[in-house]
Amino acid sequence: MEEVFLNGFKDPMIMILLVALIVQLVLFFLGQSEWFEAAGIFTAIVIANGVSSISESKQEGKASALKADEAQRKPPRLSVTASLLKFI
Repeated sequence: MEEVFLNGFKDPMIMILLVALIVQLVLFFLGQSEWFEAAGIFTAIVIANGVSSISESKQEGKASALKADEAQRKPPRLSVTASLLKFI
């Protein structure tokens, strides 16, 4: 789960939000913006990345369950004589 969360920072939208966060932090320390602007951007990053990682984790779980179910099922066996009789 942590790996999925950390990979979420490669998302272009998250990268844009990170740049905006850095800009807001610089402006805050220069006295040109309020602290809650940077806090809001940080909160948006955490929420967006958290929701994305939870969703991706659930999808991976569903995909592995489908693969396991598919592996347990055996393909139907066709006899050669039965398939040849259909053509006669």
